[in-house]
Amino acid sequence: PALRALPVGTACKAWAVVVSVDLRKSSQIALCLGAKNTYELIHTFLPTMIHVIGRAGGAVVNLRGDGLIAAFGFT
Repeated sequence: PALRALPVGTACKAWAVVVSVDLRKSSQIALCLGAKNTYELIHTFLPTMIHVIGRAGGAVVNLRGDGLIAAFGFT
């Protein structure tokens, strides 16, 4: 069902999946790559993930640092 406000005391049965995506060992990667290359990596990785999530019917609900949280099923 569509995401909507429900009156207090009521419920709506729906399925949902929440996914957390994060670059593993990003601090160590940053030390090896340097600031410029780390910036380029993150600013390639995140837009790619946002695109893939959107194409799969999900929505990004939070971006933080080198990671994101996405939800599926809340359309």
